[in-house]
Amino acid sequence: YVWTPGKTRRADQLKAYLEQKLQEDHEETRGWKVSVLADESLNIPRSSYDGMPNAFLLLNPLMVCAESRLEKPARSALLSAIVRDLSKNTILIVDSLNYIKGFRYQMYCAAREVGVRVATVGRSSHTRLVWRVEPEAGKQIQRCNASTCLDFRFHSLTPTNRFDNLIQRYEEPNSMVRWDAPLFTIPWTDETVPGEDIWRAITLGDKRPANQAVA
Repeated sequence: YVWTPGKTRRADQLKAYLEQKLQEDHEETRGWKVSVLADESLNIPRSSYDGMPNAFLLLNPLMVCAESRLEKPARSALLSAIVRDLSKNTILIVDSLNYIKGFRYQMYCAAREVGVRVATVGRSSHTRLVWRVEPEAGKQIQRCNASTCLDFRFHSLTPTNRFDNLIQRYEEPNSMVRWDAPLFTIPWTDETVPGEDIWRAITLGDKRPANQAVA
């Protein structure tokens, strides 16, 4: 699951839908389970993702190096947990930021080695995000388009610059590249996830065999 405000809510919706489908006792998925990996469950602090955007690389090289030293171990810990939990009878939902395309490629390669299908779920593109700070209300993200505005409340301790940095560094998933496909983009206004489409992709979709590049 690719980062967006509300991503954990979507991950919970997807988990509930998939568990319901598994209860229908399909022969090809008998004995399967749904598991979720998240930064919180792995005790990865949010501050691990406080890296600076590219615009600051030349201005603050020492700061960038310091922040990178925090982020790389965090991603390494997450990838190790993914490799540990991947199996042919587990639907693994990775509820993390996953905003770096290189990291999504690493997850794709790990899945190929095990011989399991992959799918990417993310937010719809072409959205505008701004901070809105209100007294005693914590920080909120407001997303607006021509027809609607939605607020997403963040914890009051979430630094504004952390969100700004993530926006700067976010690498949009691309359905044309193999490690992001199949890609499911969910509009912010949708009440539910496209559960049936995702179910078919992860139970009936093609499995890409491992090769020398990933083995």
